[in-house]
Amino acid sequence: MKAVLLALFVALPICAQAAGSEDDYIAARDQYIAKLKTTGEVDEKATRQEQAARADLEGKLRAMLGRVSIDGVPAEGKLNLESLIEGDIGFGTLDALMHRSADDAPRLIVTTPSLTQRWLVGHAKWWNENNVPQDLAAALKSEPFYTQAMSADAAVSRFADIPVVKPASASFVHAMLIARRQDIGLTPPHALVVAVVRADRVFIWSAPVQAKVTVSPACEAIWNEAVASGDKAYEAYQKSDPKDEKLFEEQTRILQEGDDAYRRCFADRVTREPFYAAVVKQAQELVDRVK
Repeated sequence: MKAVLLALFVALPICAQAAGSEDDYIAARDQYIAKLKTTGEVDEKATRQEQAARADLEGKLRAMLGRVSIDGVPAEGKLNLESLIEGDIGFGTLDALMHRSADDAPRLIVTTPSLTQRWLVGHAKWWNENNVPQDLAAALKSEPFYTQAMSADAAVSRFADIPVVKPASASFVHAMLIARRQDIGLTPPHALVVAVVRADRVFIWSAPVQAKVTVSPACEAIWNEAVASGDKAYEAYQKSDPKDEKLFEEQTRILQEGDDAYRRCFADRVTREPFYAAVVKQAQELVDRVK
């Protein structure tokens, strides 16, 4: 392992001095991943080497993407890849630079359409099911894309699409109200994701919602009814002897369908909610910042 890692860092020098191609970046990234692959615990030396590899890849992306001039975010971005070690939380996030002024501030991810398309191909079968669409526009409207690209420790759940006006410089825009969740249930949406695609760049905002978003009692009732039905299935499962796994699966199905119905209810009612106009305004402001 030590010899392999040493050879890697001799072959791929850290301090990129000139702009390279996307092919160069992808080749370097894949070599780092292959060489840093481990079947056991990652030791301190491997961690240092991974940090050096990340610095090299960040430099390559900065050389390609350059600085941004967008109000509210730093001009120079940091590598969006959270880990280069397979199995780590954050492995496989989008090849991009992340710009953010503070931990609780809006986050802007910047990459190119072709790098995004390469990433989509690599993630075509990332999960066993519900993978990212291979069409760029469809991917930027999907939950799996945002979960895999920028939300390593929680799933992204869509609650409602938010209408925005496409600037003349863009070929595609999309905004949606989301929640990042580790479980289904009554969590209200708390963030906006906004994608803007130009010929040369893909910009993806993730921002806390400024307005106070609430869930209507009608939508809460849909979820509560699902919980009650799920509880009955689970009670029947607990009483079964031998255990009837179909009853356990039935509870899971009931809760998932209840969550889907709860979010559909939210989307159906959102335009009539008092916070809606403020959410639309915030989404459009994010679009306009990257004209």
